[in-house]
Amino acid sequence: MFICNHCPFVKHLKKDIVKLSNFYLKKGLAVVAISSNSVATHPQDGPEFMEEEAKLFKYPFPYLYLYDESQDVARDFGAVCTPEIFVIQKGWSKAL
Repeated sequence: MFICNHCPFVKHLKKDIVKLSNFYLKKGLAVVAISSNSVATHPQDGPEFMEEEAKLFKYPFPYLYLYDESQDVARDFGAVCTPEIFVIQKGWSKAL
């Protein structure tokens, strides 16, 4: 999923993001969250604040809350807003 710390929609859904993540983790799926926002325009979306956010909201994916500094991953997935969630089928591959 593509999320960030400052987005009002993500802020509103943080508890639900945790619930959804826990639901899928219990089913054996992996959960990864990525922030692709520029720290030049949104410093609160940077890695050091992402770590604080993961602890504060008890994200079940604290080591898989990743920062996409170049925004290449977001572009490759076609992610244009937050939150944006992708469910990837086992065996799926895409040359990124």
